[in-house]
Amino acid sequence: MWRGKYRNILICSVCPNICGANCPVFLAKNTETVSPSGKARVAYLYLKKKILDVTNSVNLFYLCTECSACQIICPLNISLGEELRKIKEELGENNLVPFYLKQVKEITEKMNLFGMEYSEKYAGEKEGKPEVLLYIGCSASRFRGKTVEAVINFLRKTKTGFMTSPVHEKCCGLPLLQAGFKKEFIEIGKVNAEEINNLEVKEIITLCPSCTYTFKEIYPKYGLKIKKRIKHITSFLIELVNKGKIKIGKYREKERVVYHDPCILARQLNIVNEPRFLLRKTGVKILSPPHKGKETFCCGSGGLLRFSNPKIAEEIAKKRLKDLLSTKPEVIVSACPTCEETLQKQLNQIEWKVRVQVRDIMEHIHETVTIGN
Repeated sequence: MWRGKYRNILICSVCPNICGANCPVFLAKNTETVSPSGKARVAYLYLKKKILDVTNSVNLFYLCTECSACQIICPLNISLGEELRKIKEELGENNLVPFYLKQVKEITEKMNLFGMEYSEKYAGEKEGKPEVLLYIGCSASRFRGKTVEAVINFLRKTKTGFMTSPVHEKCCGLPLLQAGFKKEFIEIGKVNAEEINNLEVKEIITLCPSCTYTFKEIYPKYGLKIKKRIKHITSFLIELVNKGKIKIGKYREKERVVYHDPCILARQLNIVNEPRFLLRKTGVKILSPPHKGKETFCCGSGGLLRFSNPKIAEEIAKKRLKDLLSTKPEVIVSACPTCEETLQKQLNQIEWKVRVQVRDIMEHIHETVTIGN
């Protein structure tokens, strides 16, 4: 077993916690048990069946944002979040997923992850002969209506043939996998792949980095194949700019903007420079927070942490917001609806008024886009 599936758990368990300084959960909680190496040790003992208090051990495995900050500093390039996900799958198979996460399965199979019933609010949008499927995602459809409207207006303005799901969108399924429901993840993945593959479009544009990563990287690992090009909205924009199909004008000159790198976008998808390139086109002054690029800091909502431990998630969000506000920005821009909703919620809780806006990158630039020559 230790030479195969769980080999990296053993390696992490004997590591002197090199990555602890990068782990948002450890920095928020400041106890050895929740550190990457601490969780790995408990995971090792659990797998060796040496744990008597299974409930507390299981809860510990979910105190992870799956941000892969540990992987950035790890000399062996291991992401503990990905390793713990393997254990969570075993928990799902043995019906040991914590009760507070079982609702994820119940909700995601029927509704938006955040409890909103699947609706036709954005279904059936269509422009011209669709070559692009706009996959909106749970967070954007629930919390970031302005972002969705900005993207739809942009696609229409640039005369891009696009469509949204004809009826309603299902979740990409990643929350199911993060909770440990492998079987249910594969089931919803099969439905998504079949529905998307049957559409006469050439590519999928997603607003959420997690959706992009799930469709592009995780689905194939479970035998699921989407036969379309898959792009995050920033990659799609860069492609249009580079081909001269669109131009971005300077209409927000000298505005002080700090860009928050979403973990999955920067680390798993390696999209770091593209958003900044697009922002510079608008003439803004881009500020540098203490943690940026691949060294970014999680917003706190990754890995279902907002469901498994809201208090720790909030502490992480506070730290990240403090980092961003230290640059004295006028605007916080990101390219992830979940990050934006989390940061906005935290910003709203500050007692003293801070005149700072939170925008998605598409909200920021769509008005200035013109069709290129």
